[in-house]
Amino acid sequence: MTSSICSLSFRPDFVLVRQHAFSMAQNEDFRNLIIGLQYAGVPSVNSLDSIYNLCDKPWAFSQLINNQKKLGSDKIPLIDQTFYPNYRDMRRGGLASTGGSAVVNALD
Repeated sequence: MTSSICSLSFRPDFVLVRQHAFSMAQNEDFRNLIIGLQYAGVPSVNSLDSIYNLCDKPWAFSQLINNQKKLGSDKIPLIDQTFYPNYRDMRRGGLASTGGSAVVNALD
């Protein structure tokens, strides 16, 4: 019995991404495809940079905070959020009870 592997490749003229590239659901991580499209220099209708940046919600919110600092909170109003570096710190309830772990209040 012989097995053969057939490898197909193609190069699209451009792409339109219509869904998130990353989800917490099982088997819903397509960031590697976004990176591959960016690496190959494939043009896209929507920015591959923005699609990749929105895979990580805290990263996207930090970009909003930076813009708010530049333009003012009257132009970009944001709801206060707290960043926890991992779920264990969040379950323990903050900096005081985590022994000094980093907990960042977003708009302080």
